[in-house]
Parts: sequence; C-alpha cells; structure tokens
Amino acid sequence: MNERKKRVLRRALITLAGLILFLVGLFLSLPLLFAPPDVAPADVIMHLAIEARLHGDEYVARLYAEGVARKVICASSQASWEVYPADYARAHLIELGVRADDISVLHFPITDCGGEVMPVLISRLKEQGAKSVLLVVDPTVTRFGRWRTRSRFQEAGINATITFASEDRRAMLDRWWRTHWKAQRIVLTLMNSSLDLLYAPCR
Repeated sequence: MNERKKRVLRRALITLAGLILFLVGLFLSLPLLFAPPDVAPADVIMHLAIEARLHGDEYVARLYAEGVARKVICASSQASWEVYPADYARAHLIELGVRADDISVLHFPITDCGGEVMPVLISRLKEQGAKSVLLVVDPTVTRFGRWRTRSRFQEAGINATITFASEDRRAMLDRWWRTHWKAQRIVLTLMNSSLDLLYAPCR
C-alpha cells in the first residue's frame, strides 16, 4: 500500500471515529432536550401521567393536598376495549385521599398524536370554567412540546403550566442508556416531537 492510500485510509478512520464519538455524545445528551418541571396554582390539575412505571397518581394527590388545585381530571385514551387507565387512576386517587367529588374522568378518542387531543382537553376545561390548568405529564416532555402545549392553551384563553414527579424524572434519567424501556421512551419521544412538526394537526 503506497503512502497516498495510507493517508486516505487514515483520514477515513479518523472521520469514522469522529462520527461515532459525535453520535455517542448526541445520544447521551438527549435528556438535555427535556423540559424542567414547573408548578403554579391552577383551577384544575389535568392528570396525564397515568402509567404503572410512574408515580403520577401520588404526585397528583400530593399537589391536591397542598392546595395547588381543588379539582382533578384524569385523562387517557383506551388501553384495550372499553378499558381506560384514567378510570383506575381516579379510583387510586380516592384511595390516596382526594375527594371523589373533586375528580372527573376524560376519555380520549384514539388519535395519531398528542396534538390532536388538545381540542378535547381545552373543551373540557372550558366546560368547567377553568382559566388555568396544571398538566401532570410524563417526565420526557420536550422543551418544544412544553412550549407548543402552553401556546395552544394560551390561544384558547387558558394559562397552562406543565409538571411531573421529580422522582420519575430522576428514575428516568438514571443510567437510562442501560435500560431498554427508558432509552426507547426517550428516543421515541424525540422522534415523535420531530415528526409532529410535519403535520399541522400535531404541531
């Protein structure tokens, strides 16, 4: 192999190594794209963090007990035929001390993206006369997702604040690259956020 071919091969290997390091660095920095939590008093808590791996129910009960809001709406799409996790979340919140009369349930239709359920959320809040809402969500909400969600509610005359349980955020980011479901959740969230930009109903 002549000297010229050696130089070309060396440059190719250096470029490949640099690309690999860049991709690894990008992968490990993905959590930086997620938004920090924010809490503010509101007319209603909209409970969307309904999942067995999360502590959304306990967090909502804690916020309610602290007087952050006096009404709670548990919202979800169906997990299977006529089975809505929101119904079970409501029952659990009652066990955790939230008054049954202060909790209602909202069943989402099946949609292609989160943006398509926004009118449903806004409609329910307007029915209750709410001017502000505290959205309890999955801790992988992106900065763009938070900005867009707040903008959509603001356009409807509702002030929206987005939060999540700090223990869920810590658990999600703890060695997330070594746990399949965590890595999958983070990567899919970012992919979906990017794809949503291409479709008007999802923005």
